[in-house]
Amino acid sequence: MLKICSLIIVVIAFLLTSWSYQKRDWKDNSRLILYDLNPAVLISLDPVTKELVVITLPDNLEIESVSGRGMWMLSKFGLVGDADWIRKSLSWYLGIANIRSEKSLNIWDKLRYYLIKRSAIIQTINLADTGLVDLEKTTDGIEVFRLNPRWDLKSQDWFGSSEVIRQGLVVTIVNTTSSDGLGAKATRLIESAGIRVRMLSSTTDNIPLCKIFVSDKAKKLSGFRLIQDTFGCQIIDDNTLDLDIKLELGKDTVAKLFG
Repeated sequence: MLKICSLIIVVIAFLLTSWSYQKRDWKDNSRLILYDLNPAVLISLDPVTKELVVITLPDNLEIESVSGRGMWMLSKFGLVGDADWIRKSLSWYLGIANIRSEKSLNIWDKLRYYLIKRSAIIQTINLADTGLVDLEKTTDGIEVFRLNPRWDLKSQDWFGSSEVIRQGLVVTIVNTTSSDGLGAKATRLIESAGIRVRMLSSTTDNIPLCKIFVSDKAKKLSGFRLIQDTFGCQIIDDNTLDLDIKLELGKDTVAKLFG
């Protein structure tokens, strides 16, 4: 009887371990991008090059938040919104796809992160000293840092994945919604990961659900999975596209990314 109980415990432990392993988010060699608010940092690890970039963010960095909740200083973020709102707001303002809270990592992702981190080449950066932010005053006379246009030019160096860049994917984006600037925001998210956006256009079709047209060849690549994880579109097979991807943004895109 004791042997049977022991066997049952071993089987249950094995099943739980297997389930936990399958639930991990970081399943390929794309770059892992994390944030923490205490202290305020961005952490970017490329498992291929073993480059680890740690960017310290100023507490008075002003963030444009999602859900119509206005501008907030980073030091207040943990007090005014839940984890999903914080993640979406940081992704929206910084233009970084697939950003995650370090606390949200699965145990297997944490183990992999710490193992690679031990031998990584670490680059530490203080954002306030980079020239990528400007110190300005609000109408209330409070000094805040705001990103300037040079941020987007530099961000791919820190957040682009070497594996994804080598895959050579090219994306065409069509904003079918009436949401001004949605296509430009989507472009920032995709290009920051190292994927080239060939063309951005708009229509008045206002489709309800986002669609992504992709070939079987591109579907196997981590770059496609990154796009799909970010936008969550309906997948339309089109094997004439090869390494090209067509992304049609729908009404659901606004809610998914910035709602």
